[in-house]
Amino acid sequence: MIASILGYGFDFVAPENIARTKIEAIAAYGSRIFFSPAKEGSDGARRMAAELAFRKPNDYYYLNQYANDLNWCSHLTTAHEIYVQTQGRISRVYVGLGTGGTAIGVGRGLKAKDSSIEVIGVMPDSLDHKLYGLKHITQSNEPPILDRNVIDRIIEVSDKDSITAAIRLAKLGLLVGPSSGAVYAAWLADQNRTKQGVTTLIMHDDARKYQSVMQRLSRRGICTI
Repeated sequence: MIASILGYGFDFVAPENIARTKIEAIAAYGSRIFFSPAKEGSDGARRMAAELAFRKPNDYYYLNQYANDLNWCSHLTTAHEIYVQTQGRISRVYVGLGTGGTAIGVGRGLKAKDSSIEVIGVMPDSLDHKLYGLKHITQSNEPPILDRNVIDRIIEVSDKDSITAAIRLAKLGLLVGPSSGAVYAAWLADQNRTKQGVTTLIMHDDARKYQSVMQRLSRRGICTI
C-alpha cells in the first residue's frame, strides 16, 4: 500500500503456501510476488529476498525486518499506548513471536516504565506449522533483533489449539486470524494468567486474510431451511 502511494516498485517474497487472500491483495496494489518453497517457511522467503538484493543491488533495497532495529523501535510507541490505556496497571503482556519486533519493542518500552512487567512470548510448537506470521524459533534460526533477556517466558502452542481459540474468540465478537488465536490459546494454557494485575494480549491479525480460518468460522453459522 505504501509503495503504491509513493510510486515505488515493490517485489514481495513469500512461501508458496501463503494465504490466497493475501496474494490477491498484494497483487491488487501492483506488486510482483516471488514464491519460495513452502517447506522452508519464512526463513526460505528471507533467503530468497536477500539473494535478489545481492544479485541486483541497483534494483533492490532489502528491508530485512528480522535484523532491522527500526522494527522493534516502532513498537516503543505500542508499549506507551498500552501503559497509558491501562493507566499504568499493566502487569503482563502476551505477544506472538515472528521477527521478534513487537515483543522486543513492547517489552523494552514497558520494562523501562516498570521492570516487574512480565513479557510472555508465544510461538508455534513445531517448525511445520500453519500459524502464519509466527515463527518456531530455534538456536539456528533466531532473528537477530530478538533479545531473550526481554522475554520472561515462552509458551508454545499447536495449530489446532490456535484455530480453536480463534473460533472461540469469534463467539466473543473478535474475528481474528491464526496468530491471534495462538496468543489467546497461550493465555488460556498459562496457569499464571489469573495473577493479580492487568493483562494485555496483543493480536496482530484479522481472520478475513485467511480463507481456511474463515471457512471454519463460517461453517458454524450455515443452516438450511
